[in-house]
Amino acid sequence: IVHGSTSAADVGTSSGTVSFAASATSVALNVTTVNDTLIEGPETFQVVLGTPSLAGVVIANGTGMVTITDNDSLVAVGAATATIAENGGTLQIPVTRSGALGTAASVAWSATNGTAKAGTDFGTSGVTTISGSLSLPANAASANIAIPILNNAAITGSRDFTVTLNTATGATLDANNKTVAVTITEDDKGIAMAAATASA
Repeated sequence: IVHGSTSAADVGTSSGTVSFAASATSVALNVTTVNDTLIEGPETFQVVLGTPSLAGVVIANGTGMVTITDNDSLVAVGAATATIAENGGTLQIPVTRSGALGTAASVAWSATNGTAKAGTDFGTSGVTTISGSLSLPANAASANIAIPILNNAAITGSRDFTVTLNTATGATLDANNKTVAVTITEDDKGIAMAAATASA
């Protein structure tokens, strides 16, 4: 085997011998490829026939080009930050998928409290934890995690929480792009006295 864009890590065996039985006109040459989880795209190598053991045999076409198509995909968040107003409704967090998209994948996610609290500021009212699984159908390059933002009348200022992609099924999770820092901006305004006391 002569590597092009492949390496020894992509192919199980780099050389070998094929034998022809008496009267045989063809024989299969088996090359095992390694199924890894790397996003590599198509890779190529050549299979080159060496010198026949039988004198007088001539190799007419001794080189074959092989292309390995990638079957892996990478899942990541679409952006590292997101901002939404308290009265903004539902937060949509894009999750992207690159590489081979021919099969379905899914990713488990969870939200972690910061100054914003689950059940009070986001998620379902009264439910203090929030997590889920996002499905990406075959051929889909993206999908959104939807998180409701809870509107209240209290003036608390901007608050924050974090959404993290935890594990992926049918794809590889991008460890460098799996977290979104979310900011909820305040939409309420109030009136207050300029000072607690006054004199005349």
